[in-house]
Amino acid sequence: MMQIRRTRDLIIIIAYTLCQRCHWSNSFVLPNARNQSTKLYSRNDYPDHDVIIVGGGIVGLATAATLSLEPKLRTHVYERATAIKPVGALLSIFPNGRRALKYILGERKAVSFPDCKLDDVLDCQCIPLLGTVVKAVSNGTFLDERTMMTTANSARNSTSGTFILWHQLQNILLDALSEGRGNGRDIPACLSLGCEFLNYTINEAKGLVHVTFASTRNEGSSDESTTFTKSCRLLIGADGIRSNLRQQVFSRSASKQTDRGIRSYQRLVFRALIDAGKITSLSNATGDNEAMPSLMPSKGIAVLYKSAKYVGQVFKIWTCSEGKIVAITSTSPINSGSVDINETGNESSSVKAVAIKEEAVRQWNSTIVKSKWKQNFSDFPTEVLDIIDRISDTAIYANCVSDLEIQHGEAGRSSPILPWSNGLEPVILVGDAVHAMTPSLGQGANVGLEDALELGSVLRNLLLENDVDDITTNDLLASIDAFKHARNDRVAEIHFFSRQQALNKQSSESSLKRYQEQNADFFERLYGWEPVFLRNK
Repeated sequence: MMQIRRTRDLIIIIAYTLCQRCHWSNSFVLPNARNQSTKLYSRNDYPDHDVIIVGGGIVGLATAATLSLEPKLRTHVYERATAIKPVGALLSIFPNGRRALKYILGERKAVSFPDCKLDDVLDCQCIPLLGTVVKAVSNGTFLDERTMMTTANSARNSTSGTFILWHQLQNILLDALSEGRGNGRDIPACLSLGCEFLNYTINEAKGLVHVTFASTRNEGSSDESTTFTKSCRLLIGADGIRSNLRQQVFSRSASKQTDRGIRSYQRLVFRALIDAGKITSLSNATGDNEAMPSLMPSKGIAVLYKSAKYVGQVFKIWTCSEGKIVAITSTSPINSGSVDINETGNESSSVKAVAIKEEAVRQWNSTIVKSKWKQNFSDFPTEVLDIIDRISDTAIYANCVSDLEIQHGEAGRSSPILPWSNGLEPVILVGDAVHAMTPSLGQGANVGLEDALELGSVLRNLLLENDVDDITTNDLLASIDAFKHARNDRVAEIHFFSRQQALNKQSSESSLKRYQEQNADFFERLYGWEPVFLRNK
């Protein structure tokens, strides 16, 4: 009799699992199940996903990876890009971001190397900053050179920052979402590419969010885009500084909080990746054996060409990815004919002028971007211009230094309420969509990783006390409020200090190390972060 009863229970469990995976009715109730639910969902009522994440960048994938630690949550990521490509430049990873990744990755193993933990792979791929060779230049000639060395630290505790290629971290997070990856499939089953967010609606009676996307897989062809709608209980926006979701969230809000837009800082940034062999061959072509170290820095050493003429105009070369790839980042003030937002005294007209210039940059095609890069650095040494020439047009990315416009109190003492949500709907924003920062502290991705861990932990904690189908919209709104309350003041302070350092760089030479020394208490809080909601740390 006991064997028959066990067989019966096993059959019930299998049937229940199949129905859940097929999104059929939740009519099966397990014997002796905790918190038995009397809810019955028809096939049409049951949501496609429990959580939908808009945006498959670093923060979107990190949020999904945190949620995937709870198998009861059906999470899906929709990304506009049609393919996963090795694009982007370097990301700075500081102790707070590294700590978040430690908890997000946990004990999970790499797909390609099943004996290796992803956390260890991350450590191997992060490059600590060992030193910087600074070359002052003017009118194509060198003025002086100096080397600044730092203490060698790991990614776990380096206040000088460690660095990883954007696509390397992306691949690590994709491995963390490894279900369905492999066997001829390059992406996890929980990620859909070529899906552009259009809008969302709320069905209050059923507690569902209906999200509409346009399929962009046929982009560039004669086929028209198709639209489709998916349902969920919670919608998370991780779609960056120009978040379409953010604009809709606050257009639907009756509160005074609005989307204030983007603030620019009159500095143009060019980023690119180049095969190390192209720089090595350029070094050899000079016929000077001593030239190679200056053009091809050793791993962990950056070479920084610095203009003696314009404050903030630099060309930086990094060797990374086992010496096979070189990452290049250069910054230049927008030309002198542009309006200075801090000197006109007329904020409305200056903001408009800068916004128009930034929009123009976004419209540049790859050929224009490369020509503008050379034009902006025309008075740098020939070797710099030769390096730019050897970079593929399509490997160059240009944008203006900017952040999300947030009204801070005097000296950052009073924290503004950041645009996390409108407080009325089960919709929440994370990462650059809610607090995009200037790159001056290298904290944008790090704070976004904190968001991912904390929000994922809040939702997982909710599931420890409830079955997923018993969670109501009010439960989700309460969890969102708890997340916002815990995160707001910290993130607002980091955004403020990041903005101040960006303003400092407009008028003077202000290094991160000097800024750390001047604001030691803040940086101690910044790097010493520990997650609030994570249980069993």
